[in-house]
Amino acid sequence: MTSKWVILVSVFVCVLVTFFYIFLMHYCAFWLSWISVGLIQVMLVLIGYFAWDYRRDQIAIDAAFKEDSMATWLNWITWLSWIFAGIYYIVIACSFKSLRVAVAVIQTASSFVADSKRLIFVPVLYFFIAVLFSMMCIWGLICVASIGEITSDDAASQTKDI
Repeated sequence: MTSKWVILVSVFVCVLVTFFYIFLMHYCAFWLSWISVGLIQVMLVLIGYFAWDYRRDQIAIDAAFKEDSMATWLNWITWLSWIFAGIYYIVIACSFKSLRVAVAVIQTASSFVADSKRLIFVPVLYFFIAVLFSMMCIWGLICVASIGEITSDDAASQTKDI
């Protein structure tokens, strides 16, 4: 009996989180976009560094660890993450102008959504329309299935017996 209230409250919490996200994107879209670009670069470098550092520490503790498969995997993780970080940096550097345009588009879209909050409820409306349409299709299939077996006397006959 109490779980229905949790589900009902979760709907309102989702709406509140959505409005908070719209507010955040309206005022912080520019900075959030650039921070996410920078964080991807930093995380790729840090993944490589921590894998390298962990491998180095394990080898310092036990020299036989160098021949272990875990050491090989850590070496692969280190180099691949640093290679991907380099590729990512080159892609960002080469397409910086396009990235600035994309950030401007995100900022404009967030301003539009913030100015027309009623658009949030459009998918909800179409969800209920889709559920209604699905129920009508299922009802039609049940009606057709409830007719019974349809037989024909011969192949040339256009009349059927129900």
